[in-house]
Amino acid sequence: MASELGVQTIQHTNGTDALTIDSSGRVLRSNIPSFRLTVPTAHQNVTTTSQVTVLWDAPDSSINTFNNGFTLSSGLLYPPVDGLYMFNTTVRADAIGTAGYFRVTIEKNGIATGNSEAYALDGDPPNDYTTLTVSLLIELTTSDYVLVGARASDDSNWDVRADSHFQGYLIG
Repeated sequence: MASELGVQTIQHTNGTDALTIDSSGRVLRSNIPSFRLTVPTAHQNVTTTSQVTVLWDAPDSSINTFNNGFTLSSGLLYPPVDGLYMFNTTVRADAIGTAGYFRVTIEKNGIATGNSEAYALDGDPPNDYTTLTVSLLIELTTSDYVLVGARASDDSNWDVRADSHFQGYLIG
């Protein structure tokens, strides 16, 4: 026997709307943890051939919902709740030497192997600038963190530019 529940809004006991169902049957969530960040000021200067954690700043206030619990500290992003998350980053690097490679990762808990990371790699990048984009779909708990790493294998003086960005949201 089938049953139906006819509602337009589901609320928390404090009166905050959690879900709304419109007349077409679309379900809208009112508070989805999400963010979009950029690199502070004009750039982040890198002076090593080792991987660095990209430092993020300047939340986009039209998208950012850090008030919903995301925490950002020294380039590490901590989720507000356990769940499945989607992350995307685009990193632009300027003044990389043309030898070696440029690599960008999104990593869970600083682990760059297996199912804990995703990466993009550009061998022999152009010396003026290069841009790499990476996406990662991953399960996280509130004790996990995510970071964006970048490395130019044969250059120890290059910049992560301000038009780089990092964004993500809770899927469920």
